[in-house]
Amino acid sequence: SSSSSLLTNTRGGSSTDDAATTTMSKETGLPPAAKLLIGAGGIYGAFLYYGSLQEDVFRYTAADGTQFKQAWFLQVLEAL
Repeated sequence: SSSSSLLTNTRGGSSTDDAATTTMSKETGLPPAAKLLIGAGGIYGAFLYYGSLQEDVFRYTAADGTQFKQAWFLQVLEAL
């Protein structure tokens, strides 16, 4: 009997189980659209910050006047 109730719960359960699941799955807090905008804005902001840091590396001039000239090589290493 306990194995049949386990199978019933695993395979979808009864209507009372579905009602409990529906009640528990209600979202609280921000609406999904706001979460999406915040997440996308965070990713966009991270790329902007990374680009500004990368620009500092490419514009850096050492005390002896040498500069970093292999930007393509650095970008290939980052892609790996």
